[in-house]
Amino acid sequence: MEAEAKKIIIFSSCMETWGGSEELWGQSAEILALNGYQIHIYKFNVNFSHPKIKKLLDLGCQITDLDKFQISKGRSIWNRFLPHRIYRTLPVYIRKYLARQLKKLNPDLFIIAQGANFDGFNFLGFCELEKTPYVIISQKAEKSHWANPWEREFIIKCWQGSIRNFFVSHENLILTQEQFGLKLENAEVIRNPFLTKVEEPLFWNFSKFDKIRLACVSRLFLSDKGQDILLRVLADKKWRERDLEVSFFGRGKDENGLKDFARYLDLENVIFNGHVNDIVSIWQDHQALILPSRNEGLPLALVEAMLCGRTAIVTDVGGNKEVLEDNVTGFVAKSVDEAGVDEALERAWQRIDEWKEIGKLAAQKIRQIIPSDPPQVFAEKLMTIINERITDND
Repeated sequence: MEAEAKKIIIFSSCMETWGGSEELWGQSAEILALNGYQIHIYKFNVNFSHPKIKKLLDLGCQITDLDKFQISKGRSIWNRFLPHRIYRTLPVYIRKYLARQLKKLNPDLFIIAQGANFDGFNFLGFCELEKTPYVIISQKAEKSHWANPWEREFIIKCWQGSIRNFFVSHENLILTQEQFGLKLENAEVIRNPFLTKVEEPLFWNFSKFDKIRLACVSRLFLSDKGQDILLRVLADKKWRERDLEVSFFGRGKDENGLKDFARYLDLENVIFNGHVNDIVSIWQDHQALILPSRNEGLPLALVEAMLCGRTAIVTDVGGNKEVLEDNVTGFVAKSVDEAGVDEALERAWQRIDEWKEIGKLAAQKIRQIIPSDPPQVFAEKLMTIINERITDND
């Protein structure tokens, strides 16, 4: 008689149809499914025709769209009269549903996949987490965003009760410990997957007579990605007069606002290119990356640009300085504002003739830091956790 397949529940706090924060658990789930694990996924805003979702379904994963539990108009009105603490949490009926699913499925492991470092805990107030083995993945932490007073005790309990707390940068781990006054002994740093499968840096097909083309590759979400900072910098007279063009790649809720802002500033050296699937093609046409981010985990765009042998100009947030050495493999702004980005961009500009060599060194260094197959590494960690628990319980 065959042994029952091991069950894993994945809850994603991402509200988008598919976000960059979901690549790690998504690709790892594919590996786990191929290894015979039974995967149950719960997330919002599921587009069942999305290629990532379709692939998971084809591998036998079960996916539940939590948006199907739409709140009725009457209940919505009633919720507005509930005490502040309850109203500020995510819908009670969804949290109760997840709690029932945990009890019903009795998974070998429950994965809480968060976009930030505590945006997934709101769903878990009704879950008997002390009876369920779970791990937490956090993709970002924000210096300016701390937990509300009424959340802290429960969140600390979740951190302490987790088998493993995974972060995508050491900076995010340290910041989380500071925010909760908590030393997380059960924590480690993992790396996200990347989309540029290149064995070596791309050919440098630029001459000194070419226009300098920078690419800003990120979701158009300025509270995290800071594209408005960059637009203000580019509005300065010196950047208007230089042979420079900045291409924005990505979509997001602030797309129209940023386009309007660029028009308001009368910027002629800015292009919005939307989402592009072929990341390598971006770096065949652009000499450098610029990321004026306010918050990060470890941006995939930085890793991918470095893998392709392109110079990067970034702010000192998240894990940027963990993979990029200022003035050696790229340029790091000293502050997350217009003055800082302008100063870093100016330093980079003065060394344009060195960008080819800086990019080659960056490509070498990033390959020493990031594993070649991060989802495989993460999937193996999860399988080890499950197998160790089964052995301990025998």
